Amino acid sequence: MKKVISLLLTTAMVVLAALPLPVSAETTYKLGDVDNDTLVSAVDLAAVQSHILGKKTLTGEAFKAADVNANGEIEALDLAEIKQFILGRIIKFSGEGQQQPPGLGIIWMDGSTIYPVGVNYAWYNWSYEFLDNNWTYNFTRIKSDLDAMSTKGIRSLRWWIFPDLAYGPLWSGPNEGSLCTGLPDKWVDHMKETCDYAYSKGIKIYWTITSFDCAREDDSVDHDDIIDNPTVLQSFLDNAMKPILQALGTHPGVLGWDIINEPEWIIKKEDNGEPNNKGEIFPLSAMRNYIKTTCDFIHQYAKQPVSFGSANMKWLGAQYDLWDGLGLDFYDFHWYDWATPYFNPVTTPASSLKLDKPVIIGEMMPDTLSSSLKMTHKQVLDAIYKNGYAGYMLWSWNDGAFDCKPYIENNFIDFAAEHTDVVR
Repeated sequence: MKKVISLLLTTAMVVLAALPLPVSAETTYKLGDVDNDTLVSAVDLAAVQSHILGKKTLTGEAFKAADVNANGEIEALDLAEIKQFILGRIIKFSGEGQQQPPGLGIIWMDGSTIYPVGVNYAWYNWSYEFLDNNWTYNFTRIKSDLDAMSTKGIRSLRWWIFPDLAYGPLWSGPNEGSLCTGLPDKWVDHMKETCDYAYSKGIKIYWTITSFDCAREDDSVDHDDIIDNPTVLQSFLDNAMKPILQALGTHPGVLGWDIINEPEWIIKKEDNGEPNNKGEIFPLSAMRNYIKTTCDFIHQYAKQPVSFGSANMKWLGAQYDLWDGLGLDFYDFHWYDWATPYFNPVTTPASSLKLDKPVIIGEMMPDTLSSSLKMTHKQVLDAIYKNGYAGYMLWSWNDGAFDCKPYIENNFIDFAAEHTDVVR
């Protein structure tokens, strides 16, 4: 029988190389049935082996079907179970019944459910946000903003740390191949000081580590190789992120960790990304590896949940499903009016995305009443809450023409009054 399986696997690998596997399916996936043909066969076994060997990348429902032990990874244990199933030695996969359904709100570090309602703070000092230089003045402004936010019912705040990796972390040189050597003096102290004050005002910060902006060609420095150079990434994790996580990984003023902002703008078109043609472009496999490696690292040192900010719902199951199986604790996509005719959470239930964790809207257009929605933020919140989405954060408190402050009014306060169990 082993010879038969080996022969079937060899034949299936040849067939698999010639035929693209579906990255998602219209119907609910079945464990072991990677190609969605209703059977668990040598073709499915070959697909899993190809993924493990890095020859093909399974995503979406194909990934979920291959993860037969339902631990969020495709590994040798899954391959072994599928072999046992094909041989008839087992009739059930160990992951059956273990898939985690989406929940309303995200699970925070104390095990409670939180529905993030708030805004993006983006940045005031691009890449220099927490430098010691002029900190007294900057922190006075930050505290004033946090004071004002608390009166608007804002309970969650998405804030970028190293937008382009330029000057926040320190590097051994300006170009690719340089290693991260640490952080500027008192950088961590100032982040903690900010979290302390935010928490005193009832606000939790959702820290965004970096953005697609790290790959821009117009930067005087270039460190986007954290995405595809494991040595550079490890230096960044060890010398920049570890001190931050050690200081803030259990802080009650931290909502969670956002690994990268809108990576789809720097993913290859053939991998279903949408390159913005402003810098380097990466294969999906490299970005997935970067996100998973970073997610795993954060989980070593921090108890708060981990995600990243997808540029649109279409990449989180509405059209493509690129981000399953990375160990994330929740999903996050961004919504602007250009997408409303095609990807609208008001009319699209979260369950239809077939995600295995809760999903929030981490960036939202500031003025919904004047948009094609013609709805207040309270009306949108009511609609997406009923549709199963787990959070809502506006762009942005401090972005000039895209300033959301005039449009918040009492929308968040009124919504929170109706959902005191999760908005906090």
